[in-house]
Amino acid sequence: MSSTEPSSTPPNRESRKARKARTRKEPAPQFRFGIGEWYGRSFVQLTLEERRFYASIQLQERKQTQPCPFLSRPDRQVNCWKPGGNCSLRSYERSRTTGLVRINPVGSTFRATCPSRWTYRQGFSRHKHHAIAMVPSREAGSIFLR
Repeated sequence: MSSTEPSSTPPNRESRKARKARTRKEPAPQFRFGIGEWYGRSFVQLTLEERRFYASIQLQERKQTQPCPFLSRPDRQVNCWKPGGNCSLRSYERSRTTGLVRINPVGSTFRATCPSRWTYRQGFSRHKHHAIAMVPSREAGSIFLR
């Protein structure tokens, strides 16, 4: 039998399964809005300890005050007046196969939820460059709560 003739043996079953597995589409990611900025700081740039600290404030009967970077000035600190300290939201995506949560790489900008965040022009312009410089592939953490 020459090497140019086709083989008469059927293809291996495992290779068909492997081929089919390679051609399967990954399930579409799940998209949700979560905390964008917490007390004026980007949620994805907060350490786990900082996230725990801000979360613990929410459980206190007499809430510990935090400064508002959008209302404060170098000569005068103004505390956040909004319950929860959530300044903005942003879009996150979660992989359905790995469970990894990250910033939505397509159009995930901050959406202001606090009037102090978007009415105070000096604060907004001072912080908008920080928001643009965010790394979109950084893991966001547990924002997909059930």
